[in-house]
Amino acid sequence: MTSSNHSLRACLAMIVAAFAVGAFDATAAAAEDKKPFPNLKEEQLARQLAQVRVALQERNPGTRIDSVQFAPIDGLYEVVMGKNVAYMDATGRYALFGNIWDMQARRDITADRKALLDRVDVAALDQAWSLRHVKGKGSRTVYVFADPQCGYCRQLEQTLAAMDDLTVVTFTLSILGPESKRLVNAITCAADPAAAWSAWMLKGEQPPSNSSRTCDLAPAEAVEALAKGLGITGTPTLVTADGRRKAGAMSAAQLTAWLAEPPLGAIKTAAGGGAVVTTASTPKTAPR
Repeated sequence: MTSSNHSLRACLAMIVAAFAVGAFDATAAAAEDKKPFPNLKEEQLARQLAQVRVALQERNPGTRIDSVQFAPIDGLYEVVMGKNVAYMDATGRYALFGNIWDMQARRDITADRKALLDRVDVAALDQAWSLRHVKGKGSRTVYVFADPQCGYCRQLEQTLAAMDDLTVVTFTLSILGPESKRLVNAITCAADPAAAWSAWMLKGEQPPSNSSRTCDLAPAEAVEALAKGLGITGTPTLVTADGRRKAGAMSAAQLTAWLAEPPLGAIKTAAGGGAVVTTASTPKTAPR
């Protein structure tokens, strides 16, 4: 092995060791909240971002640019295009697609930003369309989109049933075919839909057949429209009280940790979190 390889390995080892113990220069902390243009007022920053956005859009006419704001790295701008987040220079010639990490805070800034952009407006989840189960005091809340034919949904339902101090708000979907639709309709039309759902998901007990044609299936249809509006195409999909979402079943420990994470808030930028030029609406709002 050459001496240059030894040197490279030594440098990498030093970087890894520094990250492990958090031994970063204090100047990084001082630069964290530094504004790229400290003498500019908020409206001037917004004007500058608007100019950058125009330049980027002209260079990329076939791409819808939803928002532009200052990135945590001087000279770069965070550009949101649908579900994609990229970092570009002011001209749009150079682009970085990937994740930016704050090594001092040990946070994936790009992942945090994507989670914020994907946040669900929980106030729009009209609970008249849902089934509610309260465990203990129910101080924690999780919203669940589930299909009665989904095996992972049943697995999650077993986990939820064993947890305490939890309010579970369930939205039933029929994305797995005609049998799912039959079950959703039967559960919706049951005298106690929440009990019928639990009996089916936990015990495999068929919901009572609805021979009457007077049953109002509007709630089931509304849930389908709700999920479509939120871009939910798979089950189970879970949403926290602050709008974070995650797809797939979780263990009780994983769910507990996820619910305990700090709520989503504004993502810090090099501009101090102020100016932003956007054409997108966040968080996502369910259709009325």
